Amino acid sequence: MIQARNLRKKYGGIAAVDDLSFDVRPGVVTGFLGPNGAGKSTTIRLMLGLDSGSGETLFDGVPYAKLRQPLREVGYVSDVRAMHPGRRARTHLRMLAASQGINRKRVDEVIDWVGLSAVARKRPRAYSLGMVQRLALAGALLGDPRVLILDEPANGLDPAGIQWLRGFLKAYAAEGRTVFVSSHQLAEMSQVADHLVVIGQGRLIADEPVDVFTGRSSTAGRVLVRTPHVERLRRLLVEVGADVDRGENSELAVGGVERALIGELAFRNGIVIHELTNRSAPLEDAFLELTAPRPSHRAERSAERSAERTEDRASDHRIPAQGTGTGPEDWDTQSFDVIGEFISDEIAAGGAAAGQAAGKGF
Repeated sequence: MIQARNLRKKYGGIAAVDDLSFDVRPGVVTGFLGPNGAGKSTTIRLMLGLDSGSGETLFDGVPYAKLRQPLREVGYVSDVRAMHPGRRARTHLRMLAASQGINRKRVDEVIDWVGLSAVARKRPRAYSLGMVQRLALAGALLGDPRVLILDEPANGLDPAGIQWLRGFLKAYAAEGRTVFVSSHQLAEMSQVADHLVVIGQGRLIADEPVDVFTGRSSTAGRVLVRTPHVERLRRLLVEVGADVDRGENSELAVGGVERALIGELAFRNGIVIHELTNRSAPLEDAFLELTAPRPSHRAERSAERSAERTEDRASDHRIPAQGTGTGPEDWDTQSFDVIGEFISDEIAAGGAAAGQAAGKGF
């Protein structure tokens, strides 16, 4: 089991990982999702002590740095090119095995397991990305670890390789092991993951089963109806209070009523139904909706301060307030001079800000 607590990491004062805590339980495949730049890889490096920061991560109650034989406890794949390109694949794995006191026979087992037996004597510089990915996975499996952490393991794999990886991960977790997989391939993750940890801007968004996460989407819980009598059925459903969206061709997406009621309504009115199914939100839809960027607190405060400065400046220049009954026809020459000064100040302030931004390379 993995227990991550209060992980934090800043780059130049900006939080890449912000007080992140979650558990990864054995027996299930846990997917680690987030938009690009959300902090997924940084989080994994913090968990393994490969990056400076704060917080703590325990692997079956022990920090990674205190594991006596890390390769036997935690298998990790991130930078698949982290190997000598001129060293033969089998030799590379034998060196890793020797560093942890692992029998050399295990090397041939994992090579065969990942499907590299035919090219084990070749050097990785001649490998495709998919083959390098398999070799990196073989290295992670050498110690037969209880915990497996993979960062984008499907990159470069062909469809057959992806299918193999899916089956492998599920089988590995079914043995009671802990599997934590980071990926941006949402369609694939929806087929392999049982549980999700989702982050955005370094903060936790969700830590829950896949079906619970997708159920939070606005498209979840709707009923898909296909019928040649689309408009007739739509009007009937609206009359009983249903929320109906017209889809492509003969399709309706219906919310607010049970599927059985839709079927009964169609039957009573002689409407033919070709399909009537409960619709679950695709993982991609739920992910895009629930990780959509929101204004940060810093941005909101900056906007508030800007508005306050504008109000203060207007007050200082004694501009007549709108709605006071004082119009331009009642202003004297001094009032127009004040307005001109105010506008000049605003233009100058904007120009200074633009100059500062240009000086910083924005």
